[in-house]
Amino acid sequence: METAKDLASIIILTHNNAPFTRQCLTSLRQYTDQPYEVIVVDNGSTDGFAQFLQSLSHPNMTVIVNRDNRGYAVACNQGLRVARGKILVLLNNDVILTPGWLHNLRACLASNSKIGMAGPLTNHITGSQCYPVKYQQIGVMQSFARRFNQSTPARWWPVKRLTGFCLALKREVINSVGYFDEGYALGNYEDDDLCMQVQRAGFTLMLAGDTFVHHYGSKTIQSLNTGMISAATTANRRRFMAKWGFDPLLNTLSGSREFRPPSGTIVTTPGGIYYIDFWMRRLLAPEHLTWLGRLREGVLRLSNPQLAALVDGPPLDPDCVSTGQAPSCLLVKDEQGTCHFLQRGFRRPIHQDCWLKLKLTCQRPVPVRAADLQGYPEGEPVLPSVLQGGWLPDRLVLRVHNHLLISEESTLRAIPMGLVHKCGLNHQAVMEANKTILDLYPIGPPVTLNNPPSAPASLIPPTGRTGAAAPMWHQPTPPTESNR
Repeated sequence: METAKDLASIIILTHNNAPFTRQCLTSLRQYTDQPYEVIVVDNGSTDGFAQFLQSLSHPNMTVIVNRDNRGYAVACNQGLRVARGKILVLLNNDVILTPGWLHNLRACLASNSKIGMAGPLTNHITGSQCYPVKYQQIGVMQSFARRFNQSTPARWWPVKRLTGFCLALKREVINSVGYFDEGYALGNYEDDDLCMQVQRAGFTLMLAGDTFVHHYGSKTIQSLNTGMISAATTANRRRFMAKWGFDPLLNTLSGSREFRPPSGTIVTTPGGIYYIDFWMRRLLAPEHLTWLGRLREGVLRLSNPQLAALVDGPPLDPDCVSTGQAPSCLLVKDEQGTCHFLQRGFRRPIHQDCWLKLKLTCQRPVPVRAADLQGYPEGEPVLPSVLQGGWLPDRLVLRVHNHLLISEESTLRAIPMGLVHKCGLNHQAVMEANKTILDLYPIGPPVTLNNPPSAPASLIPPTGRTGAAAPMWHQPTPPTESNR
């Protein structure tokens, strides 16, 4: 018999959309090889599927049926209150799970007592958990995920925000911070609120970059009245702002309101020289600047408090590639002359002509051995057509509508010319881009020494969650009642 110590409690919220729920439950049974219980909380569905689940009398399934739609926060709390597991997983019913998903998330959570929550990558979401893919069939997706989901700490990243489509957390986190704030109506921003509470309690949020699941995206929200959702989203945004003192759109787009230099920036502080690796600061010895192909002139000088929001990562040295700890935003060349752009634990092939055409970076390629790159899964190649959609390489500098923008994690951040060179970027290698690129990639908070920052008024979206309306790549055909 499973004990609470071994058990994972998987809480699935539903509101109609029975075909998606069927797919979700099927993938759960097929790809979860660790002890678990399922808690389905139905928010006033009219398709009869919740009653069907109740009739199954499965020993590891609990079904809670609400007569009306009580919203995401209330329904999650209902599931959390009856959950028995040590690990708690909040799961949207339009998610398809993949081989090793739970094992990888649990390994990430168990790696450090300070890690409170972990979330995977997916194809359709706002923020840093979005990973561009081009599959068009679920079978192809599962083959991709089987290769992708190789558990490794080298692809775990501290972040400031995780979303609730697939969110794993420890029991002690809920014991420490309590449940979701039920003042958030229907859906949106209650998961941002929980992230803030968890970090205030001293826990770290981790992006499990070694785990990919499929997410159709916002199927429950899309099934509701548009006016009702718009009003609830606006009210939730205001509630977050009143509670935390900043606009949650900054949280949605970048993971935090706090100042952070772009990934790949070298900063010098009274405490030493650091390489900015997303939300990590990695100590860098002065003699290794030459190894990175950087000049001392392209170094940003900051005070220690300006880096307070960043997490200490492993030191950066010439052995980091061979040990599986290569930083993001590193251009490398092996002994055969093949170039790769290392980004978030992946190696992205890039031809030298493309690298020069995109004016990707002012650093020279770092020499590595081809054998040392085998531990990094191959990601989407960097092609000149990348500006038309797909996974943007980090550190592209673009000029759009009289604004300078830098690409980072598939968002675009405004950056003043005075900071371009200081962030190690080539101020003479700015690419002209059409304003239509703003329809493909959301605008994040600008690169500025001010804290908290605000984006240019001509670029920031008015309300709602940017980038969630449609993915930038292909989606499989959603399930229907006829192909359950």
